[in-house]
Amino acid sequence: SFLTVSEVASSVPPQQRVPELISHIEAMPTGLGCVDLLWAMPNCRASPVEAYFITIRPMGRVERVALADLEDVEGLHQYTVKKLQPGRPVSFSIQAINTFGAAPASTPTADLIPKGPPGPVPAVQAQACPRGCNIRWIAPNDGGEPITDYIIDVRVPSTDSKLSTGPSVSVGKRAYKV
Repeated sequence: SFLTVSEVASSVPPQQRVPELISHIEAMPTGLGCVDLLWAMPNCRASPVEAYFITIRPMGRVERVALADLEDVEGLHQYTVKKLQPGRPVSFSIQAINTFGAAPASTPTADLIPKGPPGPVPAVQAQACPRGCNIRWIAPNDGGEPITDYIIDVRVPSTDSKLSTGPSVSVGKRAYKV
């Protein structure tokens, strides 16, 4: 004869009914203010995993993630945590949830810094020369990704003392001759 689900569950000690601890999480900054998390599905014990709690520190934000919201990447679960503050360190822990409750929280990941846009250019110097000017600047904080271009907005005074705007110029270095 077969046992019912409740009979099987009641035969399992309470500490063995919740999923096992998730032992390893990989965290990688991806887009602006986003981090991808990868982890292996834990042993489900008496009942399958229904969802996960992801805790984001130091903010204390907890996201409940349904299985349908996860991507499968080479046998691992993947989830993208969004709306993180770029440039501020964060870490993550994950708990698996089943009908009996939540597993213990995993060990938090090492701190990492979500990527963001580059900061403002802190210092710009322009020096007149016979056929224009030389412009130099200090590179700003890159926001976690190498800066590939700068845009220089050229404005030239006209005879009626208003500024006329020339074309914007995109350059890949920290000095430019106009």
